[in-house]
Amino acid sequence: MTRRDFMQQQWRELLPMIETGVIKPSIGATYPMDGFGQALVDMDNRLTLGKSIVRVRG
Repeated sequence: MTRRDFMQQQWRELLPMIETGVIKPSIGATYPMDGFGQALVDMDNRLTLGKSIVRVRG
């Protein structure tokens, strides 16, 4: 992490793989927008596995 551009380089390599479906991040929980606070609490309490999704549209 001493290289300033490390994270940007990682995302440049990962994003095309995510967009094409080569890499599929696991989704642990999905919350409605009004459940955003609960999503943060659940993550803080380590109750979620994988990615947590907050839907901003119905």
